[in-house]
Amino acid sequence: MAGIAVPLAGHKRAAAQASAAGLFGPRFRALAVARLYRRYLRHQRRIHTLVSNVRGADRPLAVVGAAIRQMIPVAVAENGNVTVSFEILS
Repeated sequence: MAGIAVPLAGHKRAAAQASAAGLFGPRFRALAVARLYRRYLRHQRRIHTLVSNVRGADRPLAVVGAAIRQMIPVAVAENGNVTVSFEILS
């Protein structure tokens, strides 16, 4: 069992460290510094569907004493390059 568990643990660690943010983050920061990031966003065609899960409040919320019973997540796309967007509040 250890002959399988040890190499598998290494592969799991490597997969957890590899991410799109780690790969593309430095490039996007360079575009932002050069003031080209918004231009990139307006002209990119790499995203078709966006799914976002935002963690909701961990306690009941109220506004001016009235309990908030329902929330609807809303996403605003930069300029319509994202064809489909699903926003989830959990």
